[in-house]
Amino acid sequence: GCDESDLPFKIRTSPQVATARALIRQLKKTPVEVIGDYLGELWKHSRENIMRAVGQRVFKIARLHFVVTLPAIWPHYARTRMEEELVRAGNREARPAGETIVDFISEPEAAALACLEGSSDGIDLNVWLLLLYSI
Repeated sequence: GCDESDLPFKIRTSPQVATARALIRQLKKTPVEVIGDYLGELWKHSRENIMRAVGQRVFKIARLHFVVTLPAIWPHYARTRMEEELVRAGNREARPAGETIVDFISEPEAAALACLEGSSDGIDLNVWLLLLYSI
């Protein structure tokens, strides 16, 4: 996510953010570690469902490609943190099929692709978006 100084004052001083900060301190983890752990659980759940749908053998030999959306207004350093969070989550672990590809696009780009896919006449874009958000 973003540095506190990049958050609007109203959000920075909200009770929800204060509660989140207190919980993170209690865990003795950094925000990157907390989000990485959350994404790890999300990936574990997703991986189990994908394996159930395609079979464990197919999943093991499949090359993975994640497309991660980020808010367009986020500063560039937030993308670097998201990359760290994905490593912690296990999304970048070595696979027999080769390196997992991770691409980043902005939310407006993702929305445009979704609209194109929905309005296309026989054009199959095969866009899989894994929407991951940080705080």
